[in-house]
Amino acid sequence: FITIAKAQLTTVWEKSAGSSYTWFTTTSGNTTGCAYNPLTNKLLLADRNNLIAIVNVTNGNSEGTLTTTPHVGTESFKWNKIRVTADGVIYAVSLATASPFLCKVYRWENQAANPTLCASFNANERCGDAFGLSGTGANTVLYVSGNGITSSSVNIYVLTTANETDFSLSNTINIPITGTNAWAGRSIDPITTGTSSELWIRSQNTNTRRISSTGTVLYTSTDGLGIDQVRSNFSNARYFATSDGSKFLALMGTSSEATGGLKLKVLNITNEAAVNLLDSSQLTNNYNTNTSGI
Repeated sequence: FITIAKAQLTTVWEKSAGSSYTWFTTTSGNTTGCAYNPLTNKLLLADRNNLIAIVNVTNGNSEGTLTTTPHVGTESFKWNKIRVTADGVIYAVSLATASPFLCKVYRWENQAANPTLCASFNANERCGDAFGLSGTGANTVLYVSGNGITSSSVNIYVLTTANETDFSLSNTINIPITGTNAWAGRSIDPITTGTSSELWIRSQNTNTRRISSTGTVLYTSTDGLGIDQVRSNFSNARYFATSDGSKFLALMGTSSEATGGLKLKVLNITNEAAVNLLDSSQLTNNYNTNTSGI
């Protein structure tokens, strides 16, 4: 868990796969999603198809879990990725890896609530590796994509709601691929609220891109080994902004030390023509083997 102050990253605490939590192993590859709950000041850490832990952000201690059984389905990879709205509503998407690619999203009104199935839709390809949201209440918008590829493109599925609890497919954003790599196979982050928002997307072995709500590429990163760059095989790019208008991307390595598996880089992208490294950090202990991360 890392804080950012005065253009510097500070490690508050670190938990090691294989020793810190009984369910956090170096080989299972199931601890694939986490999200901060701003309402409760807790970190929610998802070990898919097993549990969603509530973690104290001050010391990293586990403080229980969200209620999951018997309220969820029988899919193989439940709550693969998890996200939280500004008012503390929790959403988690299941990973659909085989046809008919039925993708499900669960919703918790708060950390003490039972989950409900708030969305279920058929995708055209593997879906649920990437998950993002914006807004609150009836203005909440969900974004789902994955590492599946249909022909020469992949879809980002956009879901909206009229009553805050039930979501339906609003539209799809069709985007190209690079070789066999889906551009939004790991992360999707909307910049603003509403379905017209631009999105930051990334996958392993692709560049980070900012796209329009219709899929037009507006910015493509330059990847490499330079100080203000990241390796192309870094996996995720999470977007965030600060109150002074500064904009950042946090990028994580993949599942081996050779490809940055222990590393985090935070890039200042306020000026996209002159992207620069804010700071970098590195884990000292073991990491989980899954390449899709957060």
